[in-house]
Amino acid sequence: MYEGKDKQGKNPSLFGVLGNKPIETADIVLFVRRLVRMMKEGIPLPQSLEIIGQNHKKSNFRRLVMAIKYHIEVGETMANAFRYYPQYFDPLICKLVDAGEAAGDLKLLLVTWADY
Repeated sequence: MYEGKDKQGKNPSLFGVLGNKPIETADIVLFVRRLVRMMKEGIPLPQSLEIIGQNHKKSNFRRLVMAIKYHIEVGETMANAFRYYPQYFDPLICKLVDAGEAAGDLKLLLVTWADY
């Protein structure tokens, strides 16, 4: 459960400031669409995040994606990983991702979110 620290007791701020330039909504939408495409291809979530994060041209966005990947690798759900970054993922999105993960159909939920 999200409590401001990850399962290893570390504060998510260990990744530092994401940068002075804001992350645009278009970057988040592109992130979700790329993630869905990779999930459909059967690429594991951590590997998908690594590929997306390493290949994005904006350094602050790369850091965000790699931070999300870290939280997932230490056992957090995707929804809880998003909760560490409320400035980019609002509570409704986190609850929807929770539902998608619980139902075992995260891809469908992410496609719907990206198209919205």
